[in-house]
Amino acid sequence: MSRNGQHGEHLENVCMAAMPDVAERLRLGGRVAELGSHVGRSSIDLAREFPRALVDAVSENQADIDAASSEASRAGLAGRVVFHVAPPDEAPLAGPYDLVVAFDGRDDFAHSLRTLRRMRHLAAPSGTVVVAAAAGDDALVDAVYARAAGFSKVDLLPVPAVAGRLFRLTP
Repeated sequence: MSRNGQHGEHLENVCMAAMPDVAERLRLGGRVAELGSHVGRSSIDLAREFPRALVDAVSENQADIDAASSEASRAGLAGRVVFHVAPPDEAPLAGPYDLVVAFDGRDDFAHSLRTLRRMRHLAAPSGTVVVAAAAGDDALVDAVYARAAGFSKVDLLPVPAVAGRLFRLTP
């Protein structure tokens, strides 16, 4: 449950509602990579929501990964959600992924060319990348970074303002 601190929005739910095509791929058994997963709530929630999907989650913090792994085991999701300790641009993942996400805008991945390029590389040719950005960031600047990272299309998802901003990036 990745939440916007102010109103408790579940960003993964808001995101999936705005992208029914991606939700359908995950219902059929797609693959998800989450960079900056912290304690893994979004990854665990995505695995619960899409029982056929496999989720890889990456965080740089060992304590966060330990807590996330324990929570996934308690939820009966061990093996479907796998946690990795690594910087986002060095994540030990092998694509392709149907969905690559960075729901936590605190990490500012929207302004990291290395991380955006890594996310594009992990996405399948028909895959989708979603990056959260702070509501106060300049959308044009966010789009310039995404284009510089090699994305062919940048869309601002129609989500409630309290959720911040979510960009859908097309490889």
